Amino acid sequence: MVKQGWRVVLSALAAGVIFTATTPLAASGKSARAPRPARAIASEAPKPRKLWTRKLAGLITDLDVSRDGSAILISSAPNRELAGGSRSYLLQSFDARGRMRWQKEPDSPIKAQAVSADGSLAVLAAYDGRLRAIAPRARAYRELWSVEASCRPFLLNAARKILCFNDDDQDPALAFQVFDWEGRKLLSYSVARDALEFALSGDEKSFAVALTGGLVILFDSGFRPLWQGKLGGEISALDVSSGAQPRVAVLFNEPKSFRQKWLILDPLGDSRGREPEPRSPSARLNRLRFEPDSRDSVLGFGVGAEEQFVISASLAPEERALRESWRKTEPRSADCQLLAELTGIGAVLGSEPLAEGPRHPGVVFLDGRGRTLGMLPVGGEEGACLYAHSFASDAGMLAMALDDGTFSAFGLQDPR
Repeated sequence: MVKQGWRVVLSALAAGVIFTATTPLAASGKSARAPRPARAIASEAPKPRKLWTRKLAGLITDLDVSRDGSAILISSAPNRELAGGSRSYLLQSFDARGRMRWQKEPDSPIKAQAVSADGSLAVLAAYDGRLRAIAPRARAYRELWSVEASCRPFLLNAARKILCFNDDDQDPALAFQVFDWEGRKLLSYSVARDALEFALSGDEKSFAVALTGGLVILFDSGFRPLWQGKLGGEISALDVSSGAQPRVAVLFNEPKSFRQKWLILDPLGDSRGREPEPRSPSARLNRLRFEPDSRDSVLGFGVGAEEQFVISASLAPEERALRESWRKTEPRSADCQLLAELTGIGAVLGSEPLAEGPRHPGVVFLDGRGRTLGMLPVGGEEGACLYAHSFASDAGMLAMALDDGTFSAFGLQDPR
């Protein structure tokens, strides 16, 4: 629910794209993402304002903000190259104004983290193979429980359950585990193949898991498999739409030609006997997401040696293949990895400026048709990369972290 006051105007802003640049792309490996609440596409440029900036002594590795903006949780690694830099791993909690509540050296470096919508709970996955729950809004570090589990947590807020995707090769037969809010293990789901990709719908009621060999399984909110299918190549990205009849968008590579294909599957709907037709996107993509409140339109995100881009494609009612509607290309340096995400502030493409001149990160705002609305400098040291971000949809706050230890919060104003 959107809060009272100036935040109400956010319902008219875009649940758009944020393109950021970080560390070099991995050639392969498991990946997973948490969804962001969807909102309507903006027709006017949002007016962001910088709320505050903080500089940490360590290298920021993870950044998560609760949906209401009340809790900001940051994990950082030692920065021994900087004079006065941190010499240890740190976990730090901040409030909505950027004031630090507490900091602690974790028992083991943090591998992944997630914060609940109201900021009352955070779940940490550490490299020691333990899953820990803490209270990020407490005045001092407080651990609520700890269990043995090596997985990436996703919080299902309405159900008060924790879905933990197994992105660790130590137990390839395990796809995911489910815990309740108090850390009690409810179930485990085993598979015969390695789990590669995971996607959770925006309403947190459906999710999909991609396995090796092109196999994809769709699950309901009770963690029961609804459908499974096999594609003609290894799956590199997927997403799940919200609603009672979720669809699955898939990006995969053909085994011999290595050509990339994408399509939308409608396993629970009335396809009228029409099988979806895979089609190659106009550029090689790294990620894809359903557009806000849509089962028929997707956004694909890609990064090349000298450019970053976003492609919008839709599935017409009587068509079987995705048709591209627009493509936005930014001639930005791609020294850092693409980190694409849907937020509530409009389409945002963040990257390093062009190679000539000082290199300071910035974000480019796009509207729902891929048109540039404006650019906002983020700050940081010359040569710094945008490393992580998190959007507090109810609070209208976007937090962005650079790899030099700088992190900032931006608020939105009514574009009128």
